[in-house]
Amino acid sequence: AYDAKKKKIIAISPIPLHHISDYKAQSFPTISAAIAFAISLKGTIIAGQPELLKFVQNELRRQQKKQTLLAKEYHSATKADDIRKLADILMANLYQDISHHPTAITAIDYYDENCAEIEIAIDPTISLADNAQKYYAKYNKLKRAQTMLEEQQHICLEETAYLASVANSLEHITT
Repeated sequence: AYDAKKKKIIAISPIPLHHISDYKAQSFPTISAAIAFAISLKGTIIAGQPELLKFVQNELRRQQKKQTLLAKEYHSATKADDIRKLADILMANLYQDISHHPTAITAIDYYDENCAEIEIAIDPTISLADNAQKYYAKYNKLKRAQTMLEEQQHICLEETAYLASVANSLEHITT
């Protein structure tokens, strides 16, 4: 919508804006064509452009923070195999006596080349088998998280790229 008297663009939209029918509406085949038209109007003021640019830039910053957080969470989720190994080691050491209620057990790490001893934190109120099941449950949760985080990172990257292109267009729309 365009106010010819004030040489002011009221709105640019990919859909008809019936609530501002007092102004001249012009159709374009693409949003890019509409933006190109707006750029061609030398000296024309785009109504709300600074506010819109600020909003898009804030959303862009929010998406970038989200990317950082998702990357950290994904890094944590990649330790799932280590958790599974701890559960396997606990299962291999079910014979150990835990009647004195330790908070950790020392066991042989069969995954290590030298079969070094490893200390594994356990809940002293439950059996070794139940402790192993807790580790397996945590492993399964982290494996599911890896898949979901990969999808979320992909979506976040797409949204960031889109918002960056919108911000770039808004920065260059003023003439």
